[in-house]
Amino acid sequence: MPAADAAEFVQDRFDARPTRYDIVVHLHAPAGDVEQVVAVTGGRVEPVDDHTCRLHMSVDAFDWPVMILAAVRAEFDVVQPAEFRDHIHAMSELFMRAGGPRQASESSGP
Repeated sequence: MPAADAAEFVQDRFDARPTRYDIVVHLHAPAGDVEQVVAVTGGRVEPVDDHTCRLHMSVDAFDWPVMILAAVRAEFDVVQPAEFRDHIHAMSELFMRAGGPRQASESSGP
């Protein structure tokens, strides 16, 4: 086995697979908070400072990164690619239409 252990070997093989998109997102959340989600979903978290980080994901489609970002529940900015930014806009419009108009009696939290 070329790696020191089986887990490292599997991770190296997973990281080496060709993908269509390299996504970079700047999150307004501490790296430790984001890593708690990303540890089970995939991606690499890079701390920027105590309150922000960058998330790197290599993917073939955009649906999985959208779900990961929803699970993180933090403000974010798409750094690249522009196609992912367009996908986020389209998905946000879809969800806004699905939610319909907000009623005055509805609470603002989950």
